[in-house]
Amino acid sequence: MTADTVPLDACTIDSVAYSKDTTQLIKCPTSKVGIVVIPTSVKYIQPFAFQNCINLTSVILPSGLDSIGEAAFNGCNGLTDIKLPAGITTIGGDAFLDCVGLKKATTPYANYLKQVHDGYVVTSLFEGCTNLDTVYIPEGIKDIRYIAFASIQNFSTVILPSSVETIGDFAFALNMSLRALTLPASVSKINSSSFAGCFANLTVEPGNKWFVVEDSALYNVSKTHLMNCQAFKISGFRIPSTVTCIDSFAFFYCFGLESITIPSSVSEIQPGAFNECWSLQSLTIQSVVPPVIADTFFQESFIQKDQCSLFVPQQSILEYRLAPGWRYFTTIQADTTGVALRKLQKDIDLMLYPNPVNDYFHIAGLKQQALLKVYDLNGILQFEQRIQEDVINTSCLKAGSYVIEIITESGTALRRFQKN
Repeated sequence: MTADTVPLDACTIDSVAYSKDTTQLIKCPTSKVGIVVIPTSVKYIQPFAFQNCINLTSVILPSGLDSIGEAAFNGCNGLTDIKLPAGITTIGGDAFLDCVGLKKATTPYANYLKQVHDGYVVTSLFEGCTNLDTVYIPEGIKDIRYIAFASIQNFSTVILPSSVETIGDFAFALNMSLRALTLPASVSKINSSSFAGCFANLTVEPGNKWFVVEDSALYNVSKTHLMNCQAFKISGFRIPSTVTCIDSFAFFYCFGLESITIPSSVSEIQPGAFNECWSLQSLTIQSVVPPVIADTFFQESFIQKDQCSLFVPQQSILEYRLAPGWRYFTTIQADTTGVALRKLQKDIDLMLYPNPVNDYFHIAGLKQQALLKVYDLNGILQFEQRIQEDVINTSCLKAGSYVIEIITESGTALRRFQKN
């Protein structure tokens, strides 16, 4: 059937053509003005049914509607709001193409897979709806389907109902237009790819027992899994020491991040965790034992391994240079800068002065014999000595930055100093 064909046995209600049993809406004349209220018996709106009905201002859809055909509302410029029922199962391609007057829509999803040659591309049902700003997901929807709101580039707000329990794979992936998204208390399952590359500012409703958002990152409630670092994050990110697993796609498309610090608590890094982090300049891993990853892990990440430095514990440099995946980093050096000001024992209260130093510096607060070690910022030991005096000769050092490690029976202190 073409866009202009109406069967001879069709019945007409308020100038709109329906199948004889009124389960299908066949065609609305383009001259139709104002509002169309579709009968409750209608289950299917045929392709092109309202195409170019530019004078329609509203279409009321029945709650039992099951399917909308291809390009059914294409070019309905006068529509400002459309409400699809929660039970709808099929929405055809280009269903609302170029509805430029549309400002609000209620729909369970906004994308479909369009076949192109031998593959598929994600295509928006609301392509060309340049004024669409807010999308509501119908109350009663429990699952946000695969790619439901992925790669959206027009509307900036999606409101999730209190009925939603599961957010599917890539549901909001690569969504650059969303400004904010609040997860209801009812959401109990989120896939690792659900928000991959999503630029929305995520928040979680009070009362949600499964997830938390802190410092622009999504975690499970116990904060053992880092699920998503929001793609607008820039500069540096330090993963909390509660995290044991970095999920797949956790940092996907975080192209503004320049540094990431991974605590020693992390024992698992899932595939694709750092994909598309092409601005990363430093990756600090505090684990003495290299986390196990596939040898191809970073080959698919687009991290410039000849430009991104890998900082690891000084005693583990060789292990990382041999470990699968990690071995491809051109620069692997000791993580001394990240711990330079960390005091390892509270009872060691030491101060170096002057700083910067010339040929000597003093250690204030040293009350017992200690072992002193001095490293450069590549983690290479420059010298070590047993000390009991508070005056240290540094004349053997070249100008530059160093880290001093002072080991006593009470514990260890690390300090950074500058040699003139």
